[in-house]
Amino acid sequence: MRTTLLLLLSLHGDGVSAFGSLSSSFTRSLALTVPTIDRKMGNMVMYEKNHDPPSSGASKHNMWSVLANTEKWISTILGNGENPYTRKEVSYICELSDDDALVVASLWRRLREGREQCESHGQTAEFHLKDNPHSNPPTFRQTQVIVVPNNANLNDWNTFDSLVAKINTCRRNARDFILDANFEQLELSNQEIGERDWSISVNCAHLHPNFGELTKEEELRQLKEEEEEVDVNLEAYKKQRLLARRAPYPSVCIETRATPPTDFRQAGPPPSVRRQTPEGEPEAKVTLDDVHKLEALFGKPAVFTKEPTQTDDAFWDAIGNAKGIQEIAVVSPLRQAQTWISENHHAFRIETSSFTTSECQYVDEAYEFVFNNIAMQQFRNDATQYLVYTNFVSSSATSLEKFATECSGLVDLMPSLKGKLAISILHPEHIEASQRAPVPVIVMTWK
Repeated sequence: MRTTLLLLLSLHGDGVSAFGSLSSSFTRSLALTVPTIDRKMGNMVMYEKNHDPPSSGASKHNMWSVLANTEKWISTILGNGENPYTRKEVSYICELSDDDALVVASLWRRLREGREQCESHGQTAEFHLKDNPHSNPPTFRQTQVIVVPNNANLNDWNTFDSLVAKINTCRRNARDFILDANFEQLELSNQEIGERDWSISVNCAHLHPNFGELTKEEELRQLKEEEEEVDVNLEAYKKQRLLARRAPYPSVCIETRATPPTDFRQAGPPPSVRRQTPEGEPEAKVTLDDVHKLEALFGKPAVFTKEPTQTDDAFWDAIGNAKGIQEIAVVSPLRQAQTWISENHHAFRIETSSFTTSECQYVDEAYEFVFNNIAMQQFRNDATQYLVYTNFVSSSATSLEKFATECSGLVDLMPSLKGKLAISILHPEHIEASQRAPVPVIVMTWK
């Protein structure tokens, strides 16, 4: 099984990488740098506990042992048979934080990085297709296993299961959001600018030492619903399925895949849409290019062909008959939000209020931005923080309201944050006039 062991320390931003198979030269150089490392290595990289990279004092587990135990467990579960997953590359990441908000922010960051990696792969493949149009672009696949050994709250199965399920629910509900990035992609598509859109899939699942564990109430309910005849084979299958998800530590598996789009240009239209041509004339075919031209034609606004009036001044003719004078706002969105909030919002206090801005466009990075700020501000009492979004759902107050509701749902699932934070919104299209800020704003009020 080809594996890559990758360790990222999110608390301090330091990174340490270790690879499953090290060359002899690399091993010798590593031994010269740290003479006390045990040089009797087997198939798996092992380090002594007192040689871990520096981390926070809250770390309770040896990070190298955590990664090694997880890799060994997965290898045992997959076995050495013909399982196709044994040929896949797997990255193992140890999340050392013991803070709920930081762990959630890190999970959203991994989801964002997986999506961006798939998009980058698609753009690179499309660039190479220009030189080799008949080549077959490869499909990108990757699996990440993020191990969270130090968070005591996530050691509880019900909390961990509810949190991961809520993250997946947030991702599904985000399909209904009206994003600024979607408008930009639609405009580029109408103008036939840019590359083809690849099919990108980012899946998120979880493993846990107590995976599938039932509460006493659930066990009692299951006993009442049990049938008299029990299928032994089915019960054995269910037990094995649970054991296959019971990893040594709470873990999240992120599976990313990028596949090339189907090319319909080579195939002609079905016979039902072909125009009947007289004998002796070439057959007319409707191609995808024709459809795009029609879509662009019907999507364009009406154009007036009235001749512009000419004056003696060419300068005024240019600005009057062209696209017109465009206004440029010299005040930044953050400054606009600060001015409006200081004059209109009831929760603003110059001593305790703070502002942070983000230019994110997609949902995963918007969630990451929220929970990173929650992690930084969670120890402030009676404070208000304003998160200003300049390029996120600026055309839909409903989408921002749903986003804030999902954030509140995630916060309520974290034992360290439940009941301590209230989240509300300000938006230019808010139904209440008192909440119509010039830009979208998430308001976080600490109780």
